[in-house]
Amino acid sequence: MRVPLHPTFGPLLPFPLPTEFRMPLSRSKKSLIAAGAVLLLGAAAVAFAPVYLRGYARGVIAREVGASVNGTVTVGGVELGWFSPQRVESLAILGGAETGSVTVNAEVAQGLLALATGDEV
Repeated sequence: MRVPLHPTFGPLLPFPLPTEFRMPLSRSKKSLIAAGAVLLLGAAAVAFAPVYLRGYARGVIAREVGASVNGTVTVGGVELGWFSPQRVESLAILGGAETGSVTVNAEVAQGLLALATGDEV
């Protein structure tokens, strides 16, 4: 009895062949798999970017606000999201006994995607 052959995968058997009998992947299929893996990793990196950028955003906010005021600036927390509102929590400017202090919570209703595409704030 002859075993039917599949044009790409080799013999059509009811059990898997050992690896030494399997047909190797062509260069184009390996390239396609590698390109798909890179694309998937890139998409995951973009999707999780707001999570990774929270700490960076805290530092930027504290540095930029601190450069324009006299006093100590602390940022309690930053929440970023592609589709959820952007929040800065417990932004505190401590100016000492003479100038006083202020603590602010701020929120922008648009997500990062809306802000990046030019929607109004």
